[in-house]
Amino acid sequence: MRKEYSSIELSYGFLFLIFHLCIEVVSYALFYLKFKSHMVTFFVILYDFFAFCPQLLVGDFYNRNKKTNIGLIGAAFFVAAILLAKFDNFNIYLLSVLLLAIGNAFLHVCGAVATASVSQNKIFPSSLFVAGGTFGIIIGRYLANIKINTYYLFIPILIIVFISIFTAKRWCKSKVESINVDIVNKKYSFAVILLIAIIVVMVRSYMGFVIPINWKSEFYHSILLFTFLGIGKAIGGLLCDKFGYKFVVTISTLLCVPFIIIGKDFMFASLFGMLLFSMTMSVTYAMALSIIKNNPGVAFGVTTIGLFLGAVPVFFIKFDALTSMVLVVLLSLVSYILLNISLKN
Repeated sequence: MRKEYSSIELSYGFLFLIFHLCIEVVSYALFYLKFKSHMVTFFVILYDFFAFCPQLLVGDFYNRNKKTNIGLIGAAFFVAAILLAKFDNFNIYLLSVLLLAIGNAFLHVCGAVATASVSQNKIFPSSLFVAGGTFGIIIGRYLANIKINTYYLFIPILIIVFISIFTAKRWCKSKVESINVDIVNKKYSFAVILLIAIIVVMVRSYMGFVIPINWKSEFYHSILLFTFLGIGKAIGGLLCDKFGYKFVVTISTLLCVPFIIIGKDFMFASLFGMLLFSMTMSVTYAMALSIIKNNPGVAFGVTTIGLFLGAVPVFFIKFDALTSMVLVVLLSLVSYILLNISLKN
């Protein structure tokens, strides 16, 4: 099962880690600077819907127009969102949120396609790309806390543009070599595998909000938490390539539970549990790639629908700490069972 990585695979992985970091720096800094005080729940749900759900459509658009640099399209949406956010008007703010979210969707699909195009049957480069977002979230929130001028956000946008252009020769062309993975159990239909992947992503998204944490009181605690989540996503891809997907499923969905329970009041146990918990990202993406052949943009877009669906209940249903902990245990077991039956031995 052990796989070695070429220089192009590793360079694309780390380039798009930076790419994703820049996406979330712009998104979170602008959102917390300009929109957070305006009907918070409405704006967050609106943003999440248009950032996550259209990625499936963006992936299909790219598949039909493979010579189109969707990274530059996403960057253009970001520029428009920043410029409109300067106007102190609710309707213009609303339009700015929509542009920011749609730009986010284009850029996420760009990163998924670009890393998949050089990876063949490996998932680690794509997991590096996804991991970059968690670091960008915390940087973006910090920049919003210190009230940075929004025009400084053009710097990460320029980095996005540079990476989009510099890497386009490999992925922005008539034919893209996607990850050639085949990890799912063939006795289950396309629809069943897809549904399982979406459910597991929903669970991971929901659990990220409801896991009880009593120790998180300072901003540096958030930095630690997001850092460990990002490391977990990257390590998950590495371990999938080295030791297999079922190995990652077992240590991620089962071993994380005792650390998360203990970690309610103990920071480092919780951080390690969250690191383990985030490893399944690579598994669900590889499942989607196994059944949606040669279309990494659509495969990635399918999984991000689960992110939105898992986040929505958090805004409307609240549980006490004990109930939340029971839910975490049960949902982890459900994820383990679903992934274990849907993956090849």
